[in-house]
Amino acid sequence: MLRPLALAATALLAPTALAQLPCDPLQLQFSPMTIHAGETTTLFATGTPLTLAVLGLDVEPGPVFVPGIGLLHLGLTPALQLIGAPLSVNGEFQFSLEGPCKDDPSRAYFGQALTLMPSGATCLSNPVTVYVQRLGSHCEPPNCILSSPIGSNFNGTAIPAGRSVWFNAIVKVDNLPATGGVVAFRNAHVDFSANGQAYSIPVPNAVITFASGATQAGTSYNPDAFQFDTVVPASYSGNVFLSGLSLPIDATLPGGTNPVTFSGEFLTHEPGVKFQWKWAAAVYTTFSTDYNALCVKPIDGSSQNPYANSDHAGTPECFKPYVVGGARGGGGSNWTGSYSGTKSVACQ
Repeated sequence: MLRPLALAATALLAPTALAQLPCDPLQLQFSPMTIHAGETTTLFATGTPLTLAVLGLDVEPGPVFVPGIGLLHLGLTPALQLIGAPLSVNGEFQFSLEGPCKDDPSRAYFGQALTLMPSGATCLSNPVTVYVQRLGSHCEPPNCILSSPIGSNFNGTAIPAGRSVWFNAIVKVDNLPATGGVVAFRNAHVDFSANGQAYSIPVPNAVITFASGATQAGTSYNPDAFQFDTVVPASYSGNVFLSGLSLPIDATLPGGTNPVTFSGEFLTHEPGVKFQWKWAAAVYTTFSTDYNALCVKPIDGSSQNPYANSDHAGTPECFKPYVVGGARGGGGSNWTGSYSGTKSVACQ
C-alpha cells in the first residue's frame, strides 16, 4: 500500500528536515487522456535523471494527507497498484495501461507518483487521470475512430473578466441501424491564443445512445467519468447535443480571436456511420461549471424533448437570462452563439 511506503519515507527525516531538502517532483501526463476498453494509454513521467519514484494507480480519488509528504490524490483502496518508476539518464519513464472491461460503461483511473531523491527528500507529482469508455456491451476497441477539427473565430466583442464562455457542439448522426446504436466523442479540446498566451482546454467526453425504447431525449453529466451522457429515441434524425465546455474568464479576452479550433475523436462500432457536426460559443454574465445545473437541451425542436421550445440543442436553459454578446454570439436570444461551418466525417 502507498500509505505505509509514504509513512516509512517520512520516518527517515523529520517534516522540518524534509522541507529544507530540495526535491524535484515528477511531472505526469496520460496520452491519450481517454481510451476505450481494450485500448492502451501511456503514462509519461519526467523528472531528475536516475532518481527513483513509486507510481500509484487507483480507481478511487483521494484526498489523503500524509504528514511530511503532502496531499495524495489516490484513494488508497484495495485496488491500488504500485509500480516502481526508475527514471532513465534522460529523466524519463513510461508506463502503458490497457483499459479494462468493467461492468460500469465509463470509469476513471487516478495516478500520482512519490519521488525519492538520493538525499532522502520526498515529494509528490501532479495528479493525473485517465478515462476509460465502453460503448454498449463491447469490450473490444471500436471499429471506427475519426479525428475531426473545426477552426473558426470569435467576433469583435471583447469578453471581460468575470464572464464565462459556453462552448457547445452538436452532431447529426446518419446510417445507424433502425434499432439504434451508440456513438461517442472523446479527447476533445478547444485551442486558441489570446493576450500572448496559448490555451488548450480539455472538453468533456460524450456518449450518445440512440435507444429503441426511448420516447424522450435527455442529457446528463457524469463528473466521475468527465462525460456527457445523452439518450435519444432511435428514430430521431436531427441535431443532438454533442459536448460542451464552461470556460470562466479570468482576464479580459480581446475581440476577434482567430483561429479558435474545436477538435475531438468520434467513435462507434457501427459501420458506415456518418457524423456531421459544428460548434458555437456564447458569453454569459452568470454561469456554472456544474454541467448538470445548466439544463442543457439535448436535441433541436420541441418534440421528444424535455424543453418544449424552438431553442437549439446545447442551449443552457437554466441560464438563458444571462446571455450577452461575445465569442460567437450577439446576446438576445442567441443562447448557443452562431455556428461554425459544418464538418462531415464517415466510417467505412
